[in-house]
Amino acid sequence: MLKVIDIMPMEINGEKYYTIRRFALITNKSAATIRNLTLKGNKIRVLKTIEIMDKLYIPASELIKYPFTIAGRANLEVYYYNKEGKVDRIITLEKKEKKSRSF
Repeated sequence: MLKVIDIMPMEINGEKYYTIRRFALITNKSAATIRNLTLKGNKIRVLKTIEIMDKLYIPASELIKYPFTIAGRANLEVYYYNKEGKVDRIITLEKKEKKSRSF
């Protein structure tokens, strides 16, 4: 039997939010990965959340605004999702030149 999982955002005070589990299902990542992004973030920034009654909720706008990065220290590719949870675009960030020290 096929189980249908509801991944629509819930509305709290007029704003739409996802639970960590729902956000993980949409982005095809584990809940642990999403939780880690809310605590530590990636190379660019932390995933925004609000906390209600000891439970974290992610604003629905983060689905299209959050810059996901591809694993690897040298990799500078960033990708974004669209509202349907599909990868929308991939961009490559410019590498910053290290300043040389002169004594």
